[in-house]
Amino acid sequence: MKGIVALLGRLGFTPETLRRFLLITLASQLIYSINSIKTVLYGPFQQMLHISNTEIGIAFSGMGLVASLAYIPATWVSDRFSSSKIIAVSLGLVGISGLFLSTGPAWSVVLTILVCWGFLQDGPFWTSILKSVRCVAAENKQGTAFSLLELCRGIIEFLTNGLAIIVYTLLANSLLGITLAMRINSCLMIVVALLCWFKLPEDNYLQNTTASGKNKEAARGIKKALCSSECWLTGITACGIYASFVCTLWFFPFLQNVYAIPVTLVAIFQLFNSSLVRMIASPIGGYLADNKFGSSSNFLRLTTCAIALFSAAILFLPKTSSFLYIAMVLLILTTISIYMSRSVYYAPIGEMGTAKSYSGAAMAIAAMIGYSPTFWLNPVNGYLLDKYPAETAYSIIFGIMVAASFVAFISATFMSRKVKLNRLKQANASTLEEQRDDA
Repeated sequence: MKGIVALLGRLGFTPETLRRFLLITLASQLIYSINSIKTVLYGPFQQMLHISNTEIGIAFSGMGLVASLAYIPATWVSDRFSSSKIIAVSLGLVGISGLFLSTGPAWSVVLTILVCWGFLQDGPFWTSILKSVRCVAAENKQGTAFSLLELCRGIIEFLTNGLAIIVYTLLANSLLGITLAMRINSCLMIVVALLCWFKLPEDNYLQNTTASGKNKEAARGIKKALCSSECWLTGITACGIYASFVCTLWFFPFLQNVYAIPVTLVAIFQLFNSSLVRMIASPIGGYLADNKFGSSSNFLRLTTCAIALFSAAILFLPKTSSFLYIAMVLLILTTISIYMSRSVYYAPIGEMGTAKSYSGAAMAIAAMIGYSPTFWLNPVNGYLLDKYPAETAYSIIFGIMVAASFVAFISATFMSRKVKLNRLKQANASTLEEQRDDA
């Protein structure tokens, strides 16, 4: 037992904070479980809802737009109300509406539910997840906490997708299988939502006790976050890394169209290069950030530099079959660097000493900037592939990755300096306090 407690201490947790962290992590991925079913069982999902490819595209585009806008109210909501209650309510509503979605309602209802999910799954919910992880972990273990979050989310995604495939297969690949899989995931969401409501403690860090006082204090927190360089530096760094990640989603057609690899082989490669790499690279990234580099920002300087170098190597690599395996190795190394970066790219918010009273607003603004490539870069990449020959289009895409990761490197360098200043400030404050105690 003492050994377990000691291990938790090295990871920055106590038994109580670990229980909270695991529940937060479970909620953070379960809320997307039906979205993931759409990815792994696209055809059955479409048939069960009786909608066309175009209608699915419209629905998920609407979801993406609302998700982007949801970070605006999240700047206030995530600090004004308890993160545990925001997580519980959002997860419960998605679970209940998921049960209704599994009945195969009319197209207008499907569209309404999925667009509402854009708000419920992002904005206040995701900001509360990030804030909870930031507050539950010690400031010198932020990288470890965020990397464990990414690792656990990858495992949960793998398990829920596997469960859906197993249920669908056992029921003879029938629509009943996909319906049952959606209902199982919806019920799991409702159960975990109840656990979050009753088991997670209140974590409102506002000083005021009255409702009007809390409203004003949360509003002041937004102003402080908007004026906070820590918030913008974290968002810019995350944006550069996430832009590179978005480009990796186009690796599948890159190998198929440029190197003429069979679809099956590309699919196997992409499976390895996404799910498996994510689960391996994430914990390694957090461990290295906290234990070998001293801070996540220092580690991000290395990983963003690596992304730029590997992307540049792919950019200038001859596009002939004799260089195929070199290209695949470079793609894997690029993905490893990106997932290591993703595992810790919001950790510097805590390392730079952002006050917990407005950390929700800071996370919301940073996340809104960080995840923005989802909405502007995918259309750009699609346009490039439609407009130019495949080799030319991918040269531009890998050029974008080099530029984005270089911007992230510059931003991470500034963050590293601010982390050092914050730790020096804390050390000086601790020394003064010890001197007062001795006096």
